[in-house]
Amino acid sequence: MMLKKSLLPVLLTLALAGCATVQDYREGQLHYKLGLSALNDGRYQAAFVEFQKALKYDNSNEKVYNALGYTYIQFQELDKAKMSFQKAVSLDHKYSEAYNNLCLVDYGLHQYDGAIAACKKALANKLYETPDKAYYNLGKAYYRKKDYPAAVTAFKESVVRVADNYPAYYMMALALNAEGQYGPAAEALSNAVKLDPAYHGNMDKAEHDFHNGTNLPVDRADTDQLLEIFKY
Repeated sequence: MMLKKSLLPVLLTLALAGCATVQDYREGQLHYKLGLSALNDGRYQAAFVEFQKALKYDNSNEKVYNALGYTYIQFQELDKAKMSFQKAVSLDHKYSEAYNNLCLVDYGLHQYDGAIAACKKALANKLYETPDKAYYNLGKAYYRKKDYPAAVTAFKESVVRVADNYPAYYMMALALNAEGQYGPAAEALSNAVKLDPAYHGNMDKAEHDFHNGTNLPVDRADTDQLLEIFKY
């Protein structure tokens, strides 16, 4: 059956529009990959520019918004980072990496309830490949809210998934110490120092460094509590 002449311009326009969409996607992917390369090299401004270009071609790519949010973190622009991560998860409700990053930003903004909610959403996806990160950030948020049992549970879940996750052991030591579990706190600290590649179990060197405020594995405000555990 022959097409009516009047339909041909419309079909041709639709075909060209489809080609343009594919081309836009390819251009967006190119700039996204260039941005990731710059980000990995520590060239944050170059990464920022590439991600902005990527969004001009394709503003529905959740991975670009996630990468842009991480770039904003490097600029210490946490509010903008949060908006980027929120956009990423609005485009993909199962995007665990972006939820975890949102948790991290909320923690930095002292919005601990928001951090807990975001981490839980990250962990709701059973296909999330690095849940240890979300459990660690979840534990930190619970610790700041002084919900120490929940914090300990989260840190334990983190090290179950990655056995050499020494940052989680440092935080677990703090949470256990806050609960008054001094023996388990000392054991967690010992595990942390043993697994920490900076010390390989050298407790004296670790205590010396932390006392001098160097190579701190926890927030500076928690240093005194951490040093207290060395005495047990």
